[in-house]
Amino acid sequence: MTVHDLSDTRPLVPLPRNKLILSMTILYLLFASDLWARVGINALLPVLQKDLQLTDIQIGMLGSAVLMGMISFVLPASYLADRWSRRGTVCLMGLTWSLGTILCGLVPSMGMLLLGRFLVGGGNSSYAPASVSMLTNWFPKKSWGKVIGLYNTSYQIGISGGLIVTGHLAALYGWRMTFIIIGIPSLILALTSLCIPGTPKQAVAARAETSRKVSVREALRVILGNRTLMATALATTFFNIMATSFIMFSSIYFMREMNMDVAGAASILGLMGLTGFAAMPLGGYLLDAWYRHDMRCRGWFPAICLLAAALLFCLAYSWKSLPLMTIGCFVLNMVPTCYHVITQEVVPARYKASSYGSLVIFLQLGGSIGSTLTGVLSHAYGIQQALVWIQAALVLSALCFLAAGFAYRHDFFRAQER
Repeated sequence: MTVHDLSDTRPLVPLPRNKLILSMTILYLLFASDLWARVGINALLPVLQKDLQLTDIQIGMLGSAVLMGMISFVLPASYLADRWSRRGTVCLMGLTWSLGTILCGLVPSMGMLLLGRFLVGGGNSSYAPASVSMLTNWFPKKSWGKVIGLYNTSYQIGISGGLIVTGHLAALYGWRMTFIIIGIPSLILALTSLCIPGTPKQAVAARAETSRKVSVREALRVILGNRTLMATALATTFFNIMATSFIMFSSIYFMREMNMDVAGAASILGLMGLTGFAAMPLGGYLLDAWYRHDMRCRGWFPAICLLAAALLFCLAYSWKSLPLMTIGCFVLNMVPTCYHVITQEVVPARYKASSYGSLVIFLQLGGSIGSTLTGVLSHAYGIQQALVWIQAALVLSALCFLAAGFAYRHDFFRAQER
């Protein structure tokens, strides 16, 4: 079935080309910095584990601390972005995760390290909601999939590039100094975000739906009453159970099961993640192409990707196959663009940051469960079995995305009426 023309060729906040390029570059690099501080440092975990004599369960708790920080702050910060200033929120979040990362290199104990990682999560919490809602203000709806797919390649700079660089820094300088080195560029980038143009009031007022004040009660009512968004939220919960486990424990798997050193394990994991440079834009392109014929693909496309990835990862960990794992990474990297676009399409424009923020709560809840659960399973049954069994989360995620696809039309058109 072909949907009507939804091209919407006018962006809400048009920017001159030079300001658009500068602003996108700053947001892109900050997102990479966000992911490096949050995830790219996982290359340090084997070294940190050995130095502090930590168990797999305690390593999982470090991952949970970051994600609990995100859960705690994401809705207040996202609401602040919608009600106050997205530019100001971006700067504040960047400063917070930068200082939290530097603190991790100075702390003397596991307890203080947990506090530092919690602060990193608090800083990371609302960066993505605020920055993506800014992007969708600057571009027409017809190109959101492509733009967000391109923007999401910053994941690979932060995660994959971060893993590779962090592994080599750890080998040269130790884990404490590496935390400090990572935090300093983030601090500088956070301050440069103040160069991003603010949203002109007249541009916002040009569309009536964005001129109304956003209240907490109304935002919660709109979000909780949206079946597509709630199904997507559950889908991302299960998705991140597996994704966080993969990023946190694969380097440990490589070292234990495949006899790699810390730099080699980090490099292999980082190179796998670099498949996202092709996968994320390709996922956005395919999503937009299918969308011209049936908007329900916003949920159905990621469901197909997740089922394929679950099979590939089960076989890869069981057979110790790096090629299969790499293909699985490629397929998995096509998924994030899908749920980012969903949060922007099924709610009125004034709730875009809050919508994304609500999704982040579920996303990071899944991550906090996944990191600790995988640590417990690894402690009891071994790292290989833990990483095979955790793929069940991708199957559950696929089922939730299928449900989101069936509800999509209703929630999309309801959002246009408000």
